[in-house]
Amino acid sequence: MARLARIIPGSVAARRGAMALAVAACAGTGRAVLAQPVERPTGAQRLVRLFDFEESEYNPLPVPLGWIRAQHDPKVPRIRPNFPIWNQAEFDGQSGATSGVVAVRLPARGGSTSLRMLPGAVGVFPGADYEVSSKVRTERMVHARACLAARLLNEKGEVIAGSESLSPLVRTMGDWTEISAIVPGLYADAAFLQIELLVLQPEDQPDAELSRPYSVWREDYHADAWFDDVVVRLLPRIELNTGVPGQVIPSRQTPTIDVLVRDLTGESLSGVMRVLDADGRVVDTQTLRPATGRLTQTVIPRLPAPGWYRAVLEVDSADEVVGTGVLDFAWGAPQDDRGRTDRSFGISADALTAERASALPNLASWSRAGSASVGVWDERMTAERATPDANPAFEAVRSIVDQGVDMTIRFGESPETLAHGAGRDPWDVPGVFGADANLWMPWVEQALDRFGQGVLSWQLGEHAMYFDAGTLVPMLDNARDTIARWVPGPELRAPWPIGDTVDPSMAGPGLGVVVRDDLAGDDAALRELVRSWALSASSSAGSSDPSTLTIEFPASPDGRVSRAELGKIARRALCVWAEARRLGVSERVSMLLRDPWRSSGGHRPIMMPAAELVMWRTLGSVLGRYPGIREVDLGPGIASLMAGSGEDALLIVWLDDPEAPARTLELPLATGTVERIGLLGERSVIEPSEPTGGRMAAHRVDVTREPLILAGVNAPLVQALASVRLDPGALDPTIGGRTHELVMDNPFPVPLRAKIFIVEPGGLSEGIANRDRSWLIEPRVVPMVIDPGAQSRVPVEIGFGAAQESGWVPAVFDVQISADAEYAPARVRGWLRLEDPTLSIEVTAARVGADVVVHAFVTNAGDDSRAVDLVAFAPGSARERSAVREIAAGSTITRRMMVREVAPGTRISVALTEPKTGVRLMKSIEAP
Repeated sequence: MARLARIIPGSVAARRGAMALAVAACAGTGRAVLAQPVERPTGAQRLVRLFDFEESEYNPLPVPLGWIRAQHDPKVPRIRPNFPIWNQAEFDGQSGATSGVVAVRLPARGGSTSLRMLPGAVGVFPGADYEVSSKVRTERMVHARACLAARLLNEKGEVIAGSESLSPLVRTMGDWTEISAIVPGLYADAAFLQIELLVLQPEDQPDAELSRPYSVWREDYHADAWFDDVVVRLLPRIELNTGVPGQVIPSRQTPTIDVLVRDLTGESLSGVMRVLDADGRVVDTQTLRPATGRLTQTVIPRLPAPGWYRAVLEVDSADEVVGTGVLDFAWGAPQDDRGRTDRSFGISADALTAERASALPNLASWSRAGSASVGVWDERMTAERATPDANPAFEAVRSIVDQGVDMTIRFGESPETLAHGAGRDPWDVPGVFGADANLWMPWVEQALDRFGQGVLSWQLGEHAMYFDAGTLVPMLDNARDTIARWVPGPELRAPWPIGDTVDPSMAGPGLGVVVRDDLAGDDAALRELVRSWALSASSSAGSSDPSTLTIEFPASPDGRVSRAELGKIARRALCVWAEARRLGVSERVSMLLRDPWRSSGGHRPIMMPAAELVMWRTLGSVLGRYPGIREVDLGPGIASLMAGSGEDALLIVWLDDPEAPARTLELPLATGTVERIGLLGERSVIEPSEPTGGRMAAHRVDVTREPLILAGVNAPLVQALASVRLDPGALDPTIGGRTHELVMDNPFPVPLRAKIFIVEPGGLSEGIANRDRSWLIEPRVVPMVIDPGAQSRVPVEIGFGAAQESGWVPAVFDVQISADAEYAPARVRGWLRLEDPTLSIEVTAARVGADVVVHAFVTNAGDDSRAVDLVAFAPGSARERSAVREIAAGSTITRRMMVREVAPGTRISVALTEPKTGVRLMKSIEAP
């Protein structure tokens, strides 16, 4: 990298002054902070400074000129007890630099390490944005991390509160990488930029404050970090805005993006804007008109459909990218603006900043939220700011209540003054409200008076602090009795740990339970949570103020878009929604999406939607138009829910096995087309396949872990076809026949006549000439007459030959239905399973010359020992036998068998028989 600039001024006198300044600082006197006044820059250039640390010709000090070891030193005074004096940064010309010869090394021998620039070294323009970057390399780091910090100083060299930016914390394992931090020009009194190179032990890292008190911190005692080529660049200010609060655009409005780029360098600017969808695909690219100093333009992005998008603007100067702006926005689908919204879907947010409070009502309206929870307190709040007139959160509450949304006012964290007076931690909000009402009533009296008639729900606390309802409920009752003087029939909600069964006393009248989902554990656990709460709340069902259950789901905090995470939240929400509907308690169960937006930051921060908000709007808008809920069995591994009835029902499908690959569902879902709706509102039409053999055309749907919504489904037809099955679904592994029952339900409101032809097992899918005569099925054609709402069961004898392989066996039926209409025959695909409940076999194969070694693994999962015979064989090869006299209960044995002279690709079979029971299992494998 070329040496474009140096920290050392050009004149000898200036060099000597800077050296004297550094010597005084390294001596620990602290008197030289502003001893040499540094002139503010009168011009501007893109590259403000480069610190390359190549100073051996003129710097006798162990650290760069203008920098100090900012370790703990009471004599300065510099009080930083976590930065011990023995961690001393220094030049290192022996270990390699990213360019040149010298880098600076920051050792960590227990405690953290700092190398900090003296005030006055780099002047800045007030209101201008800067980027500070550095190359960094680390070795022997386990717990510590390297980073850089950049902050703004005023004319006196004092740090401007809130101006510090921190780069990502890194551990590079010996490789050089680049880190950077953006310092936005938000402060009119900014005069200088200060940089600090850091190695931080865990206790000093940004997330340390989230740890529990009295944590035991692990540290590194032999770690090192090298920094080189620290660069300060002046950035153009880039602002993107759709002009709509929250950047959520109504369906009736054409999306536009207003672009403003301001630059102090006077260079000619150009820009390219790319618009990406949620999958990261570029859907539109537009080039902006060139300009000098100031670039303004309104862009109309060419979007393929409503949904969530990210606009990325790269600003170029002299063929180099000098700045990037990002804007997330959402465009509503017209279909989601119509009809009833499921009020179970709501949003949860803190609204204590002006930009969030102003955008929140529009975000709530656009998302079609049926309920909302708005936080109005934090630890730093004063009694004056807690009033509705001074707190911007209450203006958001008022606007959302006016929309007809069910509102909960949330006291998430007690103001420190109030908590101290009650002798409680600020997080212990129930404990604060359980104290003397004279302490907390002045903080809430005006809010109760202003909103008591329109807001009945009040939440006390953010996180579950109490695991004992016997302690928590008296606190809530005490607060409820006092609040009831202002609010008729108030409901007090309190957090409850997600892993615990809801205590019956917490589900009493006038109480609400709030559970924060951590997206861990099995999806079905949320169904159990709803069931346990419903059981606990059943005693208060006749009360005028019954209990409620609220489940909060998190959104990505940093704008990341992950289809896997979207699918996970959707699956878990659908489990809650379905169980609440099934139990008839959906009016008392709400699901809140927490903070599905992020701030753009910068000079004029704006709120931008997360992709999860679009998903939430889609679910609430679509599901709300379909009553009822029932599960449909579409085969193993597929979870499916159906809402609505008749020929315009809704079917939701996904894979319930996290390890399962995508599957294709092939079934007639209607007599015509079906609409496919994705989680982000993507809509497309699924045409039925071309009918073959006189059968009804089927729809092919790829089923993945991400829930897929299918609209326009013929509910009784799908239910009837999906109900066709053989019961039991497990084939008897002993040789001989067994009686199964062919089952079919009639969901039609009229009698159903059906004729079912059992195509598989037996090889009839390929025609009668390819029939597998080892299967005996009697009868293969079964007529049925079923009354409305009834079920028919017809006995069927099924037998198969000894060569049938164990595992899943296709079951295929051609079903002709006559009910509300005459339907063409439909092909239905299912599965049977040939297995023993407690005995199983798996095989592997490896080639040894012309032969193949087969390993058979036999597992006995039963309670008694088993004795089996094994035979390995292949076409044209001699059989290899092995007898296993005993397989102990709960154990697995391995047997090695050699099959001679086997060509690659030949199918090798291993048959297991148990003489005592007649069980026969077979597995095959292709010869390598």
